[in-house]
Amino acid sequence: MSDSPPNEAQQLALFTADLLPVLEHVCPQFGLDPIAVFNDAVKASSTGRNIVHHNVWQMEGVGDTGFLLSYTPIYTGEITEGGIKPFVRKLAKFSSLEAAAVAYCRAISA
Repeated sequence: MSDSPPNEAQQLALFTADLLPVLEHVCPQFGLDPIAVFNDAVKASSTGRNIVHHNVWQMEGVGDTGFLLSYTPIYTGEITEGGIKPFVRKLAKFSSLEAAAVAYCRAISA
């Protein structure tokens, strides 16, 4: 067994195995296509590589377990502070993939 990270195909297979069954259960409740919602998740999370607290879709706001403040330094072109200021995002935290899927489906079907 190798300690190297999975390649792109392996990562997609793992991500699909984890998320698609959840979406197949949740999406019909909102009249949404699980494959379309899955494709949104692939794009938003870099095929499952960038997920924090089950927030597959990088949703901002408050999830069922609160939120996380994400500070990303960005170049603003300003001379003060070396031109760098933090870009703050309030990312929702969820207790499970299902809780995140329900929140995302609710948001896009509203």
